[in-house]
Amino acid sequence: MISIIDLNYGNINSIKNFFFKLNYNNIVVTSDKKIISKSKGIIFPGVGNFDYAINQLYKFKLFNLIKNLNNTKTNILGICLGLHLFLE
Repeated sequence: MISIIDLNYGNINSIKNFFFKLNYNNIVVTSDKKIISKSKGIIFPGVGNFDYAINQLYKFKLFNLIKNLNNTKTNILGICLGLHLFLE
């Protein structure tokens, strides 16, 4: 399963539609920590404001989870702003 992280911003529908066009339906849009931590892949959508996105990560209590998953074998794809969130 691939999780598209939903932080109430970004181009989530575009990403979801891309996978559906590839006939890949094992995708979920979520901000649920349990689902994200069990995912084989994680996608951070783009488009948005960095400060807002960081605050949303803290609001949904996902900041530390994502930081820890970044150090595992979980496949993570950041698109535009999503990639910027991994920078220090």
